[in-house]
Amino acid sequence: LRQARAAAEKARLKFERGSDSKSALGSPGSASEGYVPAELAAALTALKAMEVLRPEVGQRLVLWVAAAGGGKSAAGEAFGRRSAEVLGELRAQYAGHLRRAVALVANAGPSLLEALRASATRPAPSAHPARRAGGAFGRGAAEQERLARSPAASPRRARPFGDGGDLLSDAEDEGALSDGPGGSMDPEASAECASRDELDAVVAPVLAHVEMVVEGLQNAIPQRRALVGVLRGLWSHLGAEALKFVEEDLRMRSSWRLRLMATGASDRVSVAISGAIRDALGHDVKEKDLEPPLSVKKLADFMSGSSEESISVY
Repeated sequence: LRQARAAAEKARLKFERGSDSKSALGSPGSASEGYVPAELAAALTALKAMEVLRPEVGQRLVLWVAAAGGGKSAAGEAFGRRSAEVLGELRAQYAGHLRRAVALVANAGPSLLEALRASATRPAPSAHPARRAGGAFGRGAAEQERLARSPAASPRRARPFGDGGDLLSDAEDEGALSDGPGGSMDPEASAECASRDELDAVVAPVLAHVEMVVEGLQNAIPQRRALVGVLRGLWSHLGAEALKFVEEDLRMRSSWRLRLMATGASDRVSVAISGAIRDALGHDVKEKDLEPPLSVKKLADFMSGSSEESISVY
């Protein structure tokens, strides 16, 4: 008991010194630390570990206190009440440090809101984009012209089953005709490609930041529940940015395309972060760990049900 008391006192003094140093806990860490400084990561790990271990350890301590008090339950009950008060204080401190860690992680990366705003200032992608040098299937212009003029490229020509042709070559020939000289691509397919490229340009930097954060936090925060807390905070932050953009769009432009893009970006972020949470917890993952934050739920409800059917192009 004396050793445990001394260790607890040492940890308390170290934690108080770290809490007094706002510059240490308020400045971002390096990318290898997930942008969470070592002092803040240590505080999150210790507080969450105490919260996780508290039920088992607290129950044993109550029994020890009751036994030390001559078997009277009153002593154990008084200790239990005081232990619950201490747990409340620890949770309050953990919540404050967690908010600070999430803010550091979010501010260290690109803003999804600003990326969506920048995309809104650009013209909508055309359903008939300029032809690429390689064509739809990566062929050169000369190759496409040769195929277009070849009798074998005619869609009216019957092709026997035994001549080596297959469905893939047929589809490629038809694609070459549709996108060949004097032809045009399918407007719907062209619009889908343009929309997908537009979404990729918006969300790719955010997903790269999320991946870097996950790798850094795995080294900086060994307590997996604390790590998940930071990731869920970042998830909520990015979902709130997408929701804010949709609300702004309703007031300023009312563009269904931009609202779909914001929902698609939120969906991709959700897939990335929920996958990281599942990998971090392994078999200990629970349903509530993968439940979308409130901001993401609000965005999904705002977009009227399942976004998968609405934004299949993404």
